[in-house]
Amino acid sequence: MSQYRSVNAPRWWAILLGLLLAVVIGADGVLAQEPTWRERRTANFAILYPDGVETIAEEYAAFVDGVYDEISAIFSYPAPTPVILRIYPTMELYERINPLAAQIPGVVAHAHTGRREISVALPQTAGQSQEQIVNNVRHELTHIIAADLSGNKLTTAFQEGIAQYVEHPGPELDAKMRFMRQVIDQGRLLPWSELNRPGVAYSDPMVSYPQSYTMVAFLIQRDGMATFRRFMEASRTSSGYRAALEAAYGVSADQLEREWRA
Repeated sequence: MSQYRSVNAPRWWAILLGLLLAVVIGADGVLAQEPTWRERRTANFAILYPDGVETIAEEYAAFVDGVYDEISAIFSYPAPTPVILRIYPTMELYERINPLAAQIPGVVAHAHTGRREISVALPQTAGQSQEQIVNNVRHELTHIIAADLSGNKLTTAFQEGIAQYVEHPGPELDAKMRFMRQVIDQGRLLPWSELNRPGVAYSDPMVSYPQSYTMVAFLIQRDGMATFRRFMEASRTSSGYRAALEAAYGVSADQLEREWRA
């Protein structure tokens, strides 16, 4: 892990350890302690923010509809609107609704798929480029769409893989691929059956997140986005990811995994 950190910028934590996924968060006892939320509507988003963050809200308003159109076109699926984008100006407020953020450095955002809500921890974006900030929204909106298409049945590995895949490439992608070469050389690749077990993706995210990215990139390069979407949709009614893969790709999950490893 020390080698891995040496080749990655802090943004790596933002992507790999940010828990940029659909998380279920209980609201009981939280709303009463929250500030008064202002709302800035766009064509597809309701941007919620407290006093003092008006300028940031306007900056998000300038690009979020473009992200919505882009991601909707990729999946041929427009998520029901408005999508909520909630901006937390302090980590204290953010960690109140996402307590795990206090335990893992670099948490930037998460998606609550049930409410179609994206939450952003503003202090964590301070050192990010504009493209990275936009990628945060691309990533989280993809989680919402993937949950819709799969009936919230897509495994964490494939959720994180597709959410990373739709981000626009940057230096972080090169870092992932360098690290994946180390993982392969060290024999640390996880079998798909292991990586897709509940909780495993978070047991060693420095390996599982880039590996998840390569799995999804392989599947899309092999048969295109339309087939990957069929896999997500098949997850609604399949007994698991293996049956859904076979339904969409016409070959077994084992065969696909062998091709990916090759």
